Amino acid sequence: MKIYIIFFCALRSIVGHRHRDMIPTIIEKAPWQVSVEYDGAFRCGAALLTPSWVVTVASCLVNMPNAHNVTVRAGSSFVGIGGQTRGVDHIHIHDSYGTGGQANDIGLLFLRKAFSGDITMKTLKLPHSEEQEFLQFPFTDHKRILTTGWSTGSKHGQLVQMHFPLVPWLHCNILYFGAKKVHLDQFCVGFQQENVCREDLGSPAVKDDRLLGLLVSGCDSDPKKPAIYTSVPSHVQWIKDTLLF
Repeated sequence: MKIYIIFFCALRSIVGHRHRDMIPTIIEKAPWQVSVEYDGAFRCGAALLTPSWVVTVASCLVNMPNAHNVTVRAGSSFVGIGGQTRGVDHIHIHDSYGTGGQANDIGLLFLRKAFSGDITMKTLKLPHSEEQEFLQFPFTDHKRILTTGWSTGSKHGQLVQMHFPLVPWLHCNILYFGAKKVHLDQFCVGFQQENVCREDLGSPAVKDDRLLGLLVSGCDSDPKKPAIYTSVPSHVQWIKDTLLF
């Protein structure tokens, strides 16, 4: 009985309050954040893995039939202006995406030319596969994880950052019961606020310079429910194999 009391008290402390700590920021504070454009129009967020590789969600990439029409913008605090842009040579979507709902929602972009890094561009480290357990059962670590993305309420949306608590996987499934399924390769983060929406798919969740997640579903579904992220620890081996293609 004592264990269950602790469990539900932890749930209440994590999801019982909405934290309005989303703030505008500059790219130097999150230099791994990039944006993906198709035919010059913003499509989604993404993260730098190497100067030549970018990772985002497959759900952003499936409607981009021609890789040569895709560009990636890095080093800018705003959508659609500034920084450096690079064309895309290849799009790699997880082979199992689309075969089981929204599971395996991850993809990689190989750039035609590597970014030339400075303080506005920084690559993220891959996590350890064992970190999946921390993401789904976060009771032993009360630190929040950093989420970044684009405020798309204006023509040139600004970069924003937010620290949110993790929501236990089982509880997140209960919150979404009847609406959608949170897959085993996904995790949930806090209560999303107004600027982390459908247009911001693919934006990263980070802890200690390690890429933990990519936004799959935010306030487009229900602003009172947690956001859902693809768990990068679940796909570390796929990423490593793809980088060797």
